[in-house]
Amino acid sequence: MLTVKEMQERQPGIALRWAIFNEGFNGLADSGAVVRVGRRVLIDPVLFDQWMRSNPTMSPPKPKAGQKVTPRPRKPKASLPRPVVILDAE
Repeated sequence: MLTVKEMQERQPGIALRWAIFNEGFNGLADSGAVVRVGRRVLIDPVLFDQWMRSNPTMSPPKPKAGQKVTPRPRKPKASLPRPVVILDAE
């Protein structure tokens, strides 16, 4: 059993924390590769590797040949109204 940090060092190209966060949706919870002991998260590398091989949807889809990849547009930041200063006209 390895910690998340040790597993990430062993396989650096994997979105490991994302996979653990979404384990209920991606089937990782059913594989038994992730074990929680208190707050500590441990990973069985053999079961994790089996899950990776059986789960082709682990990574986002790659763009097709010739397809441009455009970043998602950012939401504009909400601007706060400027404070109104009232001066006495004496």
